[in-house]
Amino acid sequence: MLRFKNMIRIWAILFAVSISIVSQANAQTAEEMKSNCETISTATELPDGQVAFEQTFASGVCWGSFGTLQILSAYVDSERTPILQFCAPPTSTLIQFVQIFSDYADNHPEDHNKDWNIVAQKALLQAFPCP
Repeated sequence: MLRFKNMIRIWAILFAVSISIVSQANAQTAEEMKSNCETISTATELPDGQVAFEQTFASGVCWGSFGTLQILSAYVDSERTPILQFCAPPTSTLIQFVQIFSDYADNHPEDHNKDWNIVAQKALLQAFPCP
């Protein structure tokens, strides 16, 4: 079991690095990502856990990007420190991540031209600080 957990951790780190490399090659600003996420940030979560929003290429970029952040937020290093530096509760949802990012971007126009994932991490760190 320990070996399996280590392999998952290694794959998660490699996935994060590959996302970072791809993100650098095709970097989106916070403003661009906020635009991609507009339909999701205003979406309604249904009682069965489904989220109702218009499915477009832009909303797919948002959903996939924040889905990756949500998955990676659960991973910790050998000292049990979250690799993304914020402590989202296990009950947090992807739509919450998007809404937190969108609200943060609205309140920090000075960050609109920064890389979206840096701004998203700042927003999530503010919303979910570690104890």
